[in-house]
Amino acid sequence: MEEERVPPSVEKAQEGPTSEERVSSNDEKTEDPIQENLPGLQSETYVVQVPKDQIYRVPPPENALIAEKHRNPAHRKRSHCPCFCWIFAFGIIFALILGLIAGISYIVIKPNAPQFYIKHVLLKNPHSQSHSHPVYDIKMKANNPNGHVGILYDHGNVSLAFRKQKIASGKYPCFYQSHENSTVLDLMVRGLNTRLPREIERSMTSKKTKVHISLSLSINVSVNLNLFGVFKTERKKLEVLCNFTLNTLGKNTRIVAQKCTNNL
Repeated sequence: MEEERVPPSVEKAQEGPTSEERVSSNDEKTEDPIQENLPGLQSETYVVQVPKDQIYRVPPPENALIAEKHRNPAHRKRSHCPCFCWIFAFGIIFALILGLIAGISYIVIKPNAPQFYIKHVLLKNPHSQSHSHPVYDIKMKANNPNGHVGILYDHGNVSLAFRKQKIASGKYPCFYQSHENSTVLDLMVRGLNTRLPREIERSMTSKKTKVHISLSLSINVSVNLNLFGVFKTERKKLEVLCNFTLNTLGKNTRIVAQKCTNNL
């Protein structure tokens, strides 16, 4: 009898898998255990949205340079502040010391008030048609008797009165008078736009007899005392009153008597 031949594939199937096939089958089984456990998991792309205020970025290097430039001026100002404060404090202390020295010097020296007296009085345009606007040219001498104190006169007012009635006014000049100095002032006092008293008119027009007339000259001016040419005191009010008598307001006017006082 002829023997039946079995195809090789059937023989192999009957013999079972070979060792190589068993190894490959084992590799296939252990190749992807996660997929075996999670059969529905697949590779996908996800988009994650984060709020804008929670995004932290690293600034570019040029931002650091800009911040450094803004930081340095403030640093320099802070570094100069203590120096400026020291200078300011030193200036205040120095001013206080100077004020203290000036006050002590003023108390020790005790400056005297200036002295005034009238040298001459000249009446201008006395023969005009209206005697309401005469001009009184008054020469006055101011004497500073202090040895180390100068006097600075500011602009002031001058008035001329007859029996307490104001008849003329003018300006007091502004000037500086050094220590132990005498200055002659030229005061131009102009008559007011009012009718003059009869006694004034008689003294101006009388030719035969001289009519004495008594007048009062008032000066109100602000002054500063300068100690040793360095320290200047605060401004003070100087009021001067000169009562004087003239032999006449006509020709050859002469001062008969006078007395000047002040309240500095």
